[in-house]
Amino acid sequence: MVNRKQLHSLYLMVFIVWLLLISIVVALLVKSDIDTQRDYFNVQARNLYYLLNEQVKVNETVVEGYAATVSAVGFRDWKEIREYAQQMKHRYPHIFMFEIVEKVLKKDKDKFEDFFRKNVFKSFEIRAFHYDTDRQWKDVQNKEIYMPIVFMEPFPPESKKVLGLDISSNRFLLSSLQHAIELHSSVATRPFNLVEGDRGYLLYKPIIKYTDNKAEHDHSHHVENRYALLVILAKSLFKNKLEMMADYGIRLYHSEFADDDSQGVLYQQAGAKVSALEALLFPRLVYEKKLNNDSQPFVLHLSRQLGWSVLSVWLLLSILIVGVISFFVMIHYARIYHQLKLMRQQETENLFYLANHDGLTGLANRNLLLDRLRHALKQAERSGARLAVLFMDLNDFKSINDKYGHDAGDQLLQSASERMLACIRIGDTLSRRSGDEFVLVLENIQSKEKIDAVVKKIKAAFDNDFFINDTQIKVGISVGVAIYPDDVKTEYDLLELADERMYQDKKSASK
Repeated sequence: MVNRKQLHSLYLMVFIVWLLLISIVVALLVKSDIDTQRDYFNVQARNLYYLLNEQVKVNETVVEGYAATVSAVGFRDWKEIREYAQQMKHRYPHIFMFEIVEKVLKKDKDKFEDFFRKNVFKSFEIRAFHYDTDRQWKDVQNKEIYMPIVFMEPFPPESKKVLGLDISSNRFLLSSLQHAIELHSSVATRPFNLVEGDRGYLLYKPIIKYTDNKAEHDHSHHVENRYALLVILAKSLFKNKLEMMADYGIRLYHSEFADDDSQGVLYQQAGAKVSALEALLFPRLVYEKKLNNDSQPFVLHLSRQLGWSVLSVWLLLSILIVGVISFFVMIHYARIYHQLKLMRQQETENLFYLANHDGLTGLANRNLLLDRLRHALKQAERSGARLAVLFMDLNDFKSINDKYGHDAGDQLLQSASERMLACIRIGDTLSRRSGDEFVLVLENIQSKEKIDAVVKKIKAAFDNDFFINDTQIKVGISVGVAIYPDDVKTEYDLLELADERMYQDKKSASK
């Protein structure tokens, strides 16, 4: 009677296997979904990176052209400068505004303001705006040089108050402008909140006046006291990509600042929120790379925390199917358990057969051969009968194996064993010792002539060709015989002597 504890242990083992199977299936499906999302994330990140690279390159090209246009047409030619700015704004809508800054000396301040009130904007006044503190308009301090914004395009009513803003009243704006003057090239400010409230940055370019008068300057050109500016809004750099990437964490920051320094952040988006469990179970994907532009050295940092939403809908269905299948497997296994006692005897016999027979030919193997030979010797010793051991080997089997392949060689061995079995009595033992070597034990032999007859019969059986895989193969067989008790008396001596005589037969056949 089956022990109940053993039955419970069996059910527990089956349950563990079932659980392991389900876990493996789930893990593979989840991994597949995560890999798909990782590939998609990398594609999106690279596309966004290339887009931003193109945008900042356009900014650099436009500000260069804008500065060159202002230099060529003359600063007071408002109409032509405004038309050029409008054309560029129409072509590149991500650029928020075109501006011009002019250096004004203290002694010219009043005259300069009066000119702009009469000709541009009646409320024009050089004023300061504190970006980093209270963000309020204030009167400028009494100083030697002012750098007000004197031109804006577009020029909407809400931006008119920006006209006259003194760039030099803010240290970080002045620092970037001075850097642009030193390099004679475009330079971006650090990110900041514009007067209008949006996050952005300025891109400066000194307006260079070209001249051939070397007496005027050591070089063929010099920088005038005017500077072209582009106002770039952070969101405009992304075009319509932000709507498609609402669940992504996005941070675009200036490379001179640490990635967690809010002063250097141009744009930041938190991304989709997930539960603590999702954050524990699913990976967080990250992409970070510096834009390939020296004048606008921003770094793009993307992240996305994966969660339940990335899993395929059919995952639950797959788990259900696997679970149902596994359940029936468990029931089937339980039924098999009740039949185990009936099957044990058959399994034992099968194991004995496998342990004592050759797997290819089904003949007795070396172990069974020795056992039967010892038993036959004891019988012969008691009865005084003769016993013969025939050691047989196929001729040139290795060359056949090499020529036609191992599969053909295995089929040849099977066919050869069948022919040998047809030449012997039912009670005789035929075994495959190894490779193409076979051993035959003949019991109760009355005379040597009987042995010779068996040898001739076996050799004659190999006169006919074998047909393996539609290929005609001819193979011979060499036989060596040792007789008990005429030649030797122990099983090992019989096998050794028969082996030696088989090689003698093989040599004589090859002559």
